[in-house]
Amino acid sequence: MFLKQALQNFSRLRFAHRSHWFLFARGYIFLVQLGVWLSVLMNFAGIDTDTVYRILAVLDFANIRLHTLVCSVIGMDKLYILHLISTGIVWVLGHVLAVLDWEKSNYLQKVFLISHFPQMLTFWIFNIRTRILYLSTFRMAVTDIGIDNQTLFRNLFKWWILMHLILIPCSIYTAVRHGVFKNLLMWLDLEWLAYKMFEIKMYLALTPDNESFSYVFSTKSLLLEKFYVFCAIFYIANCLAKLTFVCVGTSDEKLLSMFIIPTIVGEMLFTIQWIWLYFYAKKKLDEFVFRCLDEDSGDFDEFEVASKALNPWESLSTYEPKHSF
Repeated sequence: MFLKQALQNFSRLRFAHRSHWFLFARGYIFLVQLGVWLSVLMNFAGIDTDTVYRILAVLDFANIRLHTLVCSVIGMDKLYILHLISTGIVWVLGHVLAVLDWEKSNYLQKVFLISHFPQMLTFWIFNIRTRILYLSTFRMAVTDIGIDNQTLFRNLFKWWILMHLILIPCSIYTAVRHGVFKNLLMWLDLEWLAYKMFEIKMYLALTPDNESFSYVFSTKSLLLEKFYVFCAIFYIANCLAKLTFVCVGTSDEKLLSMFIIPTIVGEMLFTIQWIWLYFYAKKKLDEFVFRCLDEDSGDFDEFEVASKALNPWESLSTYEPKHSF
């Protein structure tokens, strides 16, 4: 039933919305996605492209957030859904490549690899639906609270760029300097931290009164928001501990054996976050919907709302925001 409904929703979308203001952003997203696919196919063909794949895969994962911001303005279309599906497939293929070297891996590497599978499963079950909920919530925030969505987009886009100050150095150092399972464990914590902090920032920005450290650390913040704070502390502490052991000359094999459990815990936190974020996103959307609609106004179709374009830069005369940042 869900698959049938999903196909019906997909079929009624346009293939691609016109996006004059975001042409270069979508071009960049497409090129990174193409590079990831080419590196995977070349690797299956026997050409070693592991370094390129790991750098591009990190960028593509970050591009999901960028594509979400773009579609928050221009509306969801088939290209966005295909990007989400493609990222899920190519991510799984990346782990399949690791399985191909199964005989060469030690038991710690195998445990680390197996710990990825619950995360991949939750990605397919919850991630796409969570993104659609965010698109609808973004639109409801603009129409209900009266936020200037051009300002909102720019604010989040700046944080998306800042996220890359962590992702790019970590991914390049990891891919170029060493293999899949060695000191990768050290910088993986920072990558997880960057993803999580931007994810919660995307939601806090929709309600400017809550977009502050005082709110996040207050009793008013929701349990998931406190969970993100806990995850941030865990990842930072884990990374500092690994860095300390590296500085005192701990070997890669000993470092791996010492931190395989904390790394698996980090994987579990990431998995829990994806599941919990779906229910958090649903709760946030419901709050905005109840502000705008009466109980007798009919069913709310978040898919339809998410697929409509705002086009604020083309029709500024018809939109006067009540609030700004």
